[in-house]
Amino acid sequence: MTKTQAIVLSLVVGHGVGAIAVTLGGPPPSSVVPPWVFPAVWTALFPCFALATLRALDGAPRPEVRAAKAWALAAALVTLAWLPVACVADEPWVNVGLDVGAWLVLAVAGWVFARASRAALCWLAPLLVWMPITTAISVVEAGGWLS
Repeated sequence: MTKTQAIVLSLVVGHGVGAIAVTLGGPPPSSVVPPWVFPAVWTALFPCFALATLRALDGAPRPEVRAAKAWALAAALVTLAWLPVACVADEPWVNVGLDVGAWLVLAVAGWVFARASRAALCWLAPLLVWMPITTAISVVEAGGWLS
């Protein structure tokens, strides 16, 4: 798969899952950030994750690459499942749990990706930076501290 194909596929699948979830369940309510923030951020993060995965899986089959495949799949599933679960649950503390879980999976994926390729970790870095931010937003939202 080329870089361009990976980027396009990540955007189509990521935003496609998000659009279906929001259409069927309605967007998770937020009084903390404007509604355009999350789609804008993920428009940058989906391609970063795709390129990180490509870099981690590049090369001869070796234990690091096999581990990267497993954690890339786990991270993709957790990331893609977040919005549908959040839309159905419609409960702010569920979002906190989802964020913490995703953060942990992505942290392990970052460690595994770094063992396979330093460039992979660099491409995953924006997502690793975003996860504590979105977790903090979810905690503030769940606590009702700004309402």
